[in-house]
Amino acid sequence: MFEKAAVVARLLPQLKNDVARLEAELRMTTPALDLVGVARLLTIGERVAAAPDASPEAFAATVWDHGVEQAGELVEAVASLERLRAELDDKILDAAWSTDVTSIRQALAAKTGLFRYFSGEWRRARSLSRSILRDGDQSQVETARSFDEGPGCTCDRPRR
Repeated sequence: MFEKAAVVARLLPQLKNDVARLEAELRMTTPALDLVGVARLLTIGERVAAAPDASPEAFAATVWDHGVEQAGELVEAVASLERLRAELDDKILDAAWSTDVTSIRQALAAKTGLFRYFSGEWRRARSLSRSILRDGDQSQVETARSFDEGPGCTCDRPRR
């Protein structure tokens, strides 16, 4: 028990210096006075580190006057996007992230019968889907599922 207290007593000044340095880097106006404050400071530091590079002018814009919560939401959205990109990297090409796939998905889902091959809309959707999916030979159902999970889909389908 006393050994652990000795280790804490030895590491406490280093922690205090590191917290002060992080507060200075983040330009915090209120100091972290307890462990809850230090944990909050660490969370802010992690979110700032995960944020994409942006010009300082973008963060000085008046849109940020409504609160820091919006900045936190932005960081969460970027983190969510990066997780989704990592999950779908083996399924879709980079071009898919800038392509609106809603109409493609709708055409592939609506035209399922034998006569779909006569539909120019279906053939265009199938061709475009093959150009943005890594496995262009997957079934029509799998293709529609890929678009439900992936980028650019504004359809009302639930995402997995």
